[in-house]
Amino acid sequence: MVVPVAVIIVIILIVIYMFRKGIRTTLGYMGIMRPTLYERLGGVYAIAGVINHFSDALISNPIVGKDSPNEKLRDWHRNQLTRLPGLKFMRTLWVCDQAGGPYSFIPTVKSPLCPFTSALTVAHSNLGISVVEFDEVANELERTLDNFNVPMDEKRELLSIFASHKGHIVH
Repeated sequence: MVVPVAVIIVIILIVIYMFRKGIRTTLGYMGIMRPTLYERLGGVYAIAGVINHFSDALISNPIVGKDSPNEKLRDWHRNQLTRLPGLKFMRTLWVCDQAGGPYSFIPTVKSPLCPFTSALTVAHSNLGISVVEFDEVANELERTLDNFNVPMDEKRELLSIFASHKGHIVH
């Protein structure tokens, strides 16, 4: 049996595309697998837009922002805002990574004592974040997702991912 050259070329191109874009992503686009949350959220640019809005909203949030009762959060939002562009970038990478996207979140702060300590724990340990404050950040994220008309399933999935890290952040 002779296979036409065109069929072989198409198969080769599909395989190359799958390896360049990721097998899961390709199968999702082909309708074979459900797209990842990353894809359903619209990819890195859509996620970055959400994170930009969310991060700006946190600054003026009365519970966790520049007028927060938490002195450390208040200080960060009043005196560390030059770090905000980098924080937005890192938050975007984190969401992309957690949502199954092609980007890996690599923390800038690691535990000097224990390699198994979560990077989120180390990064947030000096802020003394309470349960109430964590929940308010989650509420702000939900309001932001609503602002961008993120569908309910994707919103629930992302908020669930966020909530699963509560133990790493609350002290």
